[in-house]
Amino acid sequence: WNIPNLLQLLKKIIPGKKVVKDYEVEHKFEQIGKRVMHLNACQLRVPKKIVTMIAAGVREEEEEEEEEELILLAIEDITERKRLQVELKESEDRYHRAFETSRDGLLLVHKTEGDILNSNESAQKLLGYSPEEFLKKKLWEIGMVKNDLDFQGMMSRLERDGVIHYEDTPVKTKKGPSITTEVFLVNKAKVMQCNIRDITQRKQMETELVRAKEVQYRTLIENLPGKVFLKDRNSVYISCNENYAKDLKIKPEEIAGKTDHDFFPTHLAEKYREDDKRIMKSRETENLEDEYVIIGDYLNEAKKSIINTVKVPVLDKAGNIMGLFGLLWDITERKKAEEALRENEVLKKINQLKSDFVSMVSHELRTPLTTMKEFASIVSDEIPGKLTKEQKEYVDIIKGNIDRLSRLINNLLDISKIEARKMELKKTLVDITNLANSVISTLKPETDKKHIEFKALFHIPPQNLYVDSDKIVQIFTNLIGNAIKFTQDGGKITVEINEKEREVECSVADTGVGIARENLDKIFGRFQQFDRVTGPGAKGTGLGLAITKELVQMHNGKIWAESEVGKGSKITFTLAKYTAESLFKECVNNAIKAAMEKNLKMSLIIFSVVKFNELKEELS
Repeated sequence: WNIPNLLQLLKKIIPGKKVVKDYEVEHKFEQIGKRVMHLNACQLRVPKKIVTMIAAGVREEEEEEEEEELILLAIEDITERKRLQVELKESEDRYHRAFETSRDGLLLVHKTEGDILNSNESAQKLLGYSPEEFLKKKLWEIGMVKNDLDFQGMMSRLERDGVIHYEDTPVKTKKGPSITTEVFLVNKAKVMQCNIRDITQRKQMETELVRAKEVQYRTLIENLPGKVFLKDRNSVYISCNENYAKDLKIKPEEIAGKTDHDFFPTHLAEKYREDDKRIMKSRETENLEDEYVIIGDYLNEAKKSIINTVKVPVLDKAGNIMGLFGLLWDITERKKAEEALRENEVLKKINQLKSDFVSMVSHELRTPLTTMKEFASIVSDEIPGKLTKEQKEYVDIIKGNIDRLSRLINNLLDISKIEARKMELKKTLVDITNLANSVISTLKPETDKKHIEFKALFHIPPQNLYVDSDKIVQIFTNLIGNAIKFTQDGGKITVEINEKEREVECSVADTGVGIARENLDKIFGRFQQFDRVTGPGAKGTGLGLAITKELVQMHNGKIWAESEVGKGSKITFTLAKYTAESLFKECVNNAIKAAMEKNLKMSLIIFSVVKFNELKEELS
């Protein structure tokens, strides 16, 4: 007990004050560690003999004698109480800081009366009231509940659950308009803590997103090449796209509330309805082939068709059936073609054998031709020895015929790929004028040899088109190469590009001998030649224009020829302009076509960007 504060209490404080209450002492003991104590003490005057008896534990007869001063000391260990007090103070400080700095609006409300007892700065800014104005209000006066009765019901629920969460709750502001909030009520002894979070902006963004999705959905539905419809769980139509509405001879908005019985013969309507029930019950997507004809056209065989329909059950977030989505397209021509193919299977095999033979022979001829060309070049360059003028002419004739045979083989290979549908387009965005200029630069030496005037007229700014650049170069090369071959020395060739509303028009014109009118329709046929050039000179293979036409059509373009004998010829082709909508349509169409051909499923993922135009402008 050698505690400095205790010794000070006993020696200095007690003699003067007689009584000391709750004197706090902190001391670290060797065995029990640091403790905090309350000391209560008082000074007593007791006969000296009694002091001795107390010390000895013996009682003797009373005898008046000298008194002695004693100190009565009571010691209370308050270490745990002190710790709890400190923790409580720290907890209160933390709560106060959190209350004042919270980004949510916070209110403390009396659980019995509904009075607002306190508010933080966020609540004051959110609702527009000062702290003093909040103190004068009841909770229902700011629209959180309707009245006192509703408040009491809320408090009963809060006592039971401890926490209540309300979504999309309107709360009145001082200025009048309500804001949309998310509210959490927390039970705290005698008060209720009310957390108010402003979600007005979030709800606006969600609304914008929903509208954007609706626009995207409508855009998708309207741009799909097939016919699209949506039914509820009772097979009643909800909506459809323009293509489907045209078939039914109505406007899209008129389909809501109608059933298949309103449009199709009874046996078809019943069949469609049974399909719907089965698919919604199984919740499995089905791909169906059906007869398709509306009521008014039932007796007209020409109006009957065969359709391929994909029906997909539509589920809500909870997994409940909401209805059915359908996509259908006419496969009548395809079925006829399949039937024709089955009837002409032998012809198909013969045609395949022909294509395989042409491809094989072409590949087999390439290697010896390459070798022959190399050796002819070596001889022509006089590496083995000098040639006479006549010998050099013979070698040049050999080289010319080897080049002609190489072109023929390359053209045969291209035709084989086109017939087998193995020629694929690798489209990218390219500047059409740059492609034309590259071909002109490559072929310029050929025109210079014949002193041909070469003009390039591009009435168009730099224009990106979505095309296969290699195939467009091949088109220009074929057309300009033909013009060079069939234009006399000193003639003129003009390459022109013009911009139209929805396409770009390219043409190659020459001042050659021209083509007779009766032959104009035949020039794009295979192995067609009309001897536009007489006498010696390069001859065509008769495949260049046929390949050119196929390549243009693969780009969804058109090609035609104009000519007048003795004045020259002009061949023109078109390429569609690139737009985001056309690219989207082409991608979707190609994906659907590929899925159908390979009997695969197809998924379409659409990303919606909120405030896209503002973002596009910000990112330049």
